[in-house]
Amino acid sequence: MIQQIISFDLCGKTAHFRKFYSSSSALSYSIPPKTTVLGIIAAIINLKRDSYYNLFDDWLVGVEVVNPFRKIFQKMNFLKVEDNVNFNVDFEKSIFSKDSDVTGFGNRTQISFELLIPENIRNGELQFKIYVGIKNKEDKNFILLINALNKKESIYGISLGSASMLGYVKNFVEDYSFKPLDKNEVTNIRTGTNDGDVTLIQGTEMVVEQDIFPTKMKLTQTDETKIPTRIAEEVKSLVYPVTSKGMSVSIINNSHFYKLNGDISIALI
Repeated sequence: MIQQIISFDLCGKTAHFRKFYSSSSALSYSIPPKTTVLGIIAAIINLKRDSYYNLFDDWLVGVEVVNPFRKIFQKMNFLKVEDNVNFNVDFEKSIFSKDSDVTGFGNRTQISFELLIPENIRNGELQFKIYVGIKNKEDKNFILLINALNKKESIYGISLGSASMLGYVKNFVEDYSFKPLDKNEVTNIRTGTNDGDVTLIQGTEMVVEQDIFPTKMKLTQTDETKIPTRIAEEVKSLVYPVTSKGMSVSIINNSHFYKLNGDISIALI
């Protein structure tokens, strides 16, 4: 049972939320997946990479598109870095030598990279409203998140999918009044949900997409490399609006739908 729902806006100029099943070309989701949102939360509250996958099992997340955006493709040069750089011996020699993989003189691979950018790149910004539902308000990580958002602090930097695409957080709302929605209720949902939990209402003006998203990650390693690798442990097929108009639906399974402040309908997954 959800005890509290908060929200904050995730903003930036460019984003790339890589589709986990994409290989030869780096395709991007139109909204940040739950796993990306939890990674951003982990960065805000000082949890190290790959250390938090089992800490957010009871956290539920919803993502709402606030500002219009578009997608473009750019060619990006990726480096294959294999040599061991010893920064403590001679930083300049290690990094800027032509023999170093880091310089990009060799081992470069050019890949088509799908980017999300604001509809108006000069004056606009990407903006996604992130809703977080918590089943235990005494969760220490949830308390850390509340404190960090109130202070507008982030221990690690926030990125919108890719490390070079910096983002920031604003418009923190610490608490909503909310109530569960009823089965068969017809409403306008602002966030994505499991595709089998709703029936879309035809004839309404909305733009909706459907895709398979990772919802939980785990670490694994092969006997050959012995190197831990992140893989998707849980995936779900989601349907979601890609504009601020939301999507009109009839609710089939009402276990994770909520109305906030009497007029905002969301789904948390």
